[in-house]
Amino acid sequence: MVDFKGPPRSNFDRVSNMAPRLLFQALIFVCITVLAAILGPFGSYEHGVFLDRLVYWTVLNAVSFAIALSLIHITRSAAPKLHGFWREAILCALLTLFFTPFLQYWTVWYFDHLNAENPDLISMGTAVFSVAVCISILRHGIPYSFAQKTEKTEPPLENEEYLPKLLERLEPQQRSPIQRVSVDGHKVLVVMQNGEQELRMRFSDAVAELEGVPGFATHRSHWVAEYAIKAVATNDKGRPELHLHNGDIVPVSRKHEQNLEDRGLVA
Repeated sequence: MVDFKGPPRSNFDRVSNMAPRLLFQALIFVCITVLAAILGPFGSYEHGVFLDRLVYWTVLNAVSFAIALSLIHITRSAAPKLHGFWREAILCALLTLFFTPFLQYWTVWYFDHLNAENPDLISMGTAVFSVAVCISILRHGIPYSFAQKTEKTEPPLENEEYLPKLLERLEPQQRSPIQRVSVDGHKVLVVMQNGEQELRMRFSDAVAELEGVPGFATHRSHWVAEYAIKAVATNDKGRPELHLHNGDIVPVSRKHEQNLEDRGLVA
């Protein structure tokens, strides 16, 4: 089986596709930081004015975000086959282990001039773990979460940008926007908006004839058009999968998961 990786993507394309996700994460960071500075949770409201609390929570959230993102990358790389539940449990435990000492040190050092009481390491660790679990539930516990869901508009067939060479091989009455292409034995299954048809050709050749259609390979045997994706979900094995507008579910292999990240489809 020939493994099609798609055309090379420039760094500008990668940054452009990741921009919405990065902007969303930056917005979340700012909102959480400002809200924490205003409300002063965990007793911080009693220690200093708004500006003091804003500096405190900005540094705290920046470090927590950096540690969390690093641990997410490490756990995904070190244990790709581990069930999503256990990977999240390990992630929460590691975040508690590495972030709590910094939290205690930063709190004692920053509020020392205010004669604040020294925080208890165990109580801080409990709070960190509880917050980590809540965030994990928000990220993975709700099907089609806002961080994963993406809506695409079906392109009009008459738009030349979406008229690939592959359509010329199909029955005229079935020619419509292509949703996905998959390997089916020794043939290739082309799924369109108005039906599906099998073609006797190599998968790599079929994908090559899709030039001009925005899409990418999700597996060595599957290619999906971006406008066909309704949502990205996680299956019972902790692996991402694509849910299409037509109801199809397409698997995503570990090798091709980067394609989703480059396009901002997963956080």
